[in-house]
Parts: sequence; structure tokens; C-alpha cells
Amino acid sequence: MMRSDKSRNREHIIQHYDLLIEENNDPVHDPEPLKEYMDQWDGQAFIDRMQLDGTQSVLEIGVGTGRLAVRIVPLCGLFCGIDISPKTIYRTKENLKKSKNTALLCGDFLDYDFGCRFDVIYSSLTFMHIADKHKQKAVIRIADWIKPSGWSCDIRASEEGLPNHPVFCCIILQRGFYVHFRTS
Repeated sequence: MMRSDKSRNREHIIQHYDLLIEENNDPVHDPEPLKEYMDQWDGQAFIDRMQLDGTQSVLEIGVGTGRLAVRIVPLCGLFCGIDISPKTIYRTKENLKKSKNTALLCGDFLDYDFGCRFDVIYSSLTFMHIADKHKQKAVIRIADWIKPSGWSCDIRASEEGLPNHPVFCCIILQRGFYVHFRTS
């Protein structure tokens, strides 16, 4: 039986991130210069835009090892993170083991049924792994999971690695608002 392109791509993504964990590559524990570099994309300004007051439910798509989650969890009422890689989810559980308001899930968010809606949904450096033909489905699913007063933001670095030049950016300010895609 032939596997679909989506299935092959999914397997490659899982293998890539599982191998990084096996090499003990965990951005939660990066040295400060690397953390500062990554903050260009999703640092404190990005976190501040979420306007978290300790009561909101938050979903991170592509939680990885919890690089952003360790900073978001103390600021929200409930944190849910999903990632496709079993080994990164295991590492995230270790990194967030003292947190009581977390739910960490291993799965493909495109196929997952959360059974609830969230106040804030974000993703950083995840949409680059989604084939263009599946991006619209992803945005529609995210819009379905946002509470009427919630918002969502995805950011992604460009191929050139310039933080102010995203290849793909989607921002949903409020459920039902216009979704903006930028490809330059």
C-alpha cells in the first residue's frame, strides 16, 4: 500500500524532531545567545501581545520541548500543547513537570479533536511543516477552536531567516475576522 505525501512528510517531521531529542537538543535549555536569537521571532513582545491575565485557556500548536510554554504556562489559566513528535512531548512533560495547569498531547493538530475552544491559540515555526495545500484547512480548524472573543497568531521565519520578512503569516484577531496571508 502506498503512503500518501502527507503521511511521508509527517513521518519525516517526527523522525527529525525525535532525533534532535536523542541528541539532547532542547531549546528550553539553550544558552542565552541562542534564546536571544529565537526571541527575534517570538520573544517577550510576542508573549505580551497575547495579553494573558492568568485566566485564559491557551493552545500552542507545535509545542516542541516547551521553549515558549515554560514562559506562557505561568501566565494562563489552562495551557494545552500539542506536538507530532512523541519524544518532544515527553521532554515537554519533563520541562513543565511542576506546572499543574497543563495538558500535553501527542498528535497531529490537523486531525485532533480537542473537544473545547481556547481563548488564545498560537504557533511558532510550525506552519513551515504544513504543505501549502493543507494550510487553509489548518487555519479553518484553528478558527473553529477559538472562543468568540479569542485570538490566534502564527509566525514563521522566512527562508532567508529574517524575522521581519515572513513567508507565511496568519493572524486571526477575533473569530470571524479576516485571515491575512502574506507570502513575501
